[in-house]
Formats: sequence, structure tokens, C-alpha cells
Amino acid sequence: KSKTDEDIKARALSLKWLICIVISVTGCGLYGIVMRMQQIRFDNTRTNEFMIVTLGLSALILFIVGAVKDGRDTIDILKNGGLWAAGAGLSNGATNAISLLLNTMLPFTIVSPIRSGAKILLSFLLSLVLFKEKFLKRQIAGVIIGTAALVFLNIKI
Repeated sequence: KSKTDEDIKARALSLKWLICIVISVTGCGLYGIVMRMQQIRFDNTRTNEFMIVTLGLSALILFIVGAVKDGRDTIDILKNGGLWAAGAGLSNGATNAISLLLNTMLPFTIVSPIRSGAKILLSFLLSLVLFKEKFLKRQIAGVIIGTAALVFLNIKI
């Protein structure tokens, strides 16, 4: 077998990976539902408090999970990965703040699918620019067509 075959098997879908994806998707979905409920309940006010509580709770949960998983290595991980974690947190906070602002300006049925499409495109662009990933033309076309399909299929006018 070639080295490539071994690499592919090493990166194959695992149950652990699948569980992480399900938790991530479920968490994002729950966040969207709670965010919408908060906006309806408080007539699109108190968004700063909502952001502080949700982002703080998210950071706390992730820290606890990381500390349990990594044990004594947690301090080293924080030293070496703290800047990346802070950047990810700030990026997430900015995205959520923009989402809350847009939800007050446009109908939720338009904002939600556009936000989902923007996340995919931004992730794709970051992987190109920051991580220097190489994509085939058909992969690029797939991202563009898939994102457009996601947006158009979910817009309810």
C-alpha cells in the first residue's frame, strides 16, 4: 500500500468524529433557536447581555471539557493555543453580534440562510488564505453551488 492509502485510512470517518459533528451541529441549532426566542421575548433588545452570557457559557464549557480531556497539559495548551482560541472567540462573537444586528433589520427568514451561506464561504476563504489549502476546480464549484443552494432553498418569502 502506498503512503497515501494509509493517510486516507487514518483520516477516515470515525465514531468519535461523528459524535463531535453531531454535538456541534446540535449546539449551533440550539443556539439559533435560543437566540430567536430571546429576540422575540425582549423585542430585539438586550442583545449585549445575551451575547455575554452565551459566549461566556460557551467558553466555560469548552475550558472544562478541554481541562478534563487534556489534564496536566491544559496550561501548556493555553500558552501555545491561547492566541488562536482568542481569535476564534472574537471571530465568533463578531459573527453573532452581526447576526443579532441583521435580525433587527431584515426578516429572520432571509438573514438565517444568508448567514449560513456566509459561514461556509468564510470558512472556505480562510482555509485558502490562512492554511494555504489547495482545492480542485470541482471542489471550488461544489462549495459555490452548495452555498447558493443552501441560501436559496432556505429563503422563505
